[in-house]
Amino acid sequence: MGDEDIPDYETFKERIPQELRERVESTSLQKIKQIGTHITKLKTQVDTLKKKESTLLEQIGNVQDELKTVQQQKKDLEDIREQRRVQLKLLLTQNSETSPLFALNSWTSCDTFEKLFDSDEMPFNQRTFQSAIFGRQDVLGIIITASDDIFGSFHTQPIKITSPDMNWTSDENFFVFSLLRGGVPVYGFYKKRSGVYCKQRSIRMVYDDETFYRVNNAFYLRPYLFEKKGKTWDDFCKDYDDVEKGTSLADRLGFTPQRVLLYQCSQSK
Repeated sequence: MGDEDIPDYETFKERIPQELRERVESTSLQKIKQIGTHITKLKTQVDTLKKKESTLLEQIGNVQDELKTVQQQKKDLEDIREQRRVQLKLLLTQNSETSPLFALNSWTSCDTFEKLFDSDEMPFNQRTFQSAIFGRQDVLGIIITASDDIFGSFHTQPIKITSPDMNWTSDENFFVFSLLRGGVPVYGFYKKRSGVYCKQRSIRMVYDDETFYRVNNAFYLRPYLFEKKGKTWDDFCKDYDDVEKGTSLADRLGFTPQRVLLYQCSQSK
């Protein structure tokens, strides 16, 4: 058969029975419509994905901005803390009649302070703290809070556990004190009132309780630093002399300890 014998499309279409031709054309049209519908769906999906991509990119940008903000805030906070440490260090080392060091010298009758414990350098937990203080006398404890409070206590008797039922150290001459409250110098020296219940109770030493550095009716600490793990009382005036009603050792009753120090105190010869 030569090329001249091959029918063109129109001739070929005329030779196909009418019914079959209509069926083929109908099927072809349906497939074309299906393809068109599928293409439309794909375009819609592509548009949706593009919108999601745009939204995600925007969210990623927002998250990155937020991370930068958080990092900057963290840096600012660290700078503030470092400035506070420097200021507090200067405050505690100044030796004038208006300085905390002069007040501590006067209250304790000591002029030599050997550091036993520093939460900036040692683990802040019950075992480490109590190991540093156990069996010692003339021990000064200082608490520095996140609200710029400085207060503590002084214990003249050996700190120990005398029996399972008696874990308070008896000390008639111990006292609690305040140096700074809410960033404001507030010097206070407070001893137990005469005749109050458990007048001799000073510091508590116990190994089956998570509290430590617990001074009778004044304050206590729990681990960890930078958490609300400390408490003081606003009615400790009931047990201590020269305390105005409603006064507490810290600016907030539930305080956040930032640094804790222990010193062995003595009088130079």
